[in-house]
Formats: sequence, C-alpha cells, structure tokens
Amino acid sequence: RRALACSVALAAVAEAFAPPARAAPVVARRAEPTADSPEMEALWREHSKPLLRVGGAGVKPSHVNSLAELLAAHGHVCVKFNGLDADGVADAATSLAGVDGVVLLTKSNSVLYGRAER
Repeated sequence: RRALACSVALAAVAEAFAPPARAAPVVARRAEPTADSPEMEALWREHSKPLLRVGGAGVKPSHVNSLAELLAAHGHVCVKFNGLDADGVADAATSLAGVDGVVLLTKSNSVLYGRAER
C-alpha cells in the first residue's frame, strides 16, 4: 500500500509541474486576393505613389538594390516604369523583383511590389 500511495503522489506531483497539453493551432486559410479584389484595390490606394522610378534604359542592379531596401523599410512599394510599352513593363517588373520582391499588381506603367516571404 505504501508503494502504491507513493507512486500516486509522485504522479500527482509530476502532473502538477508538467506543461499543459496544447491543442493544435487553428490555421485560417483563404484564397489569395485577385487583382480586382477589394483587398488589392485598398492596397493599391495606400501605396499608389511611386517610391522608385525606372527609366527607358531599363532595370539596373542599383534599381534591384533600391527596391530591396524600400521593401525592407515599407513592406509594399510602387514602382513607375517610364518609356516602356506594356510588354516592356511586364519584363522589367519581373527582372526588378529579384529575390526580395513579388509583383502584386500592375496598372498601366506602375507596378506594386510586396516583400517575398522567406
């Protein structure tokens, strides 16, 4: 009996100091917003002023570095491309994104970038 009482007491003490069991976290999933969604429109309105401009000569390494710094500071950055047609803007937008940026939305010659998750 004494051994049984000791083991019950030890189990109670161990249970008192054990961390509580945690339930699995609930992860809410939702579809990515599309270009014409209200979320993207609101994001565009907040960040529609270009913080970086790229001329007709195209994207240079300094532009990629500047975008990376701006994304680190702001999270979202609007870039205006001057002197390029629609295909040129699309090509320049992808090359400017580099490893730090993601193209979120393109309107005319302006592109909204977001920070890439790592």
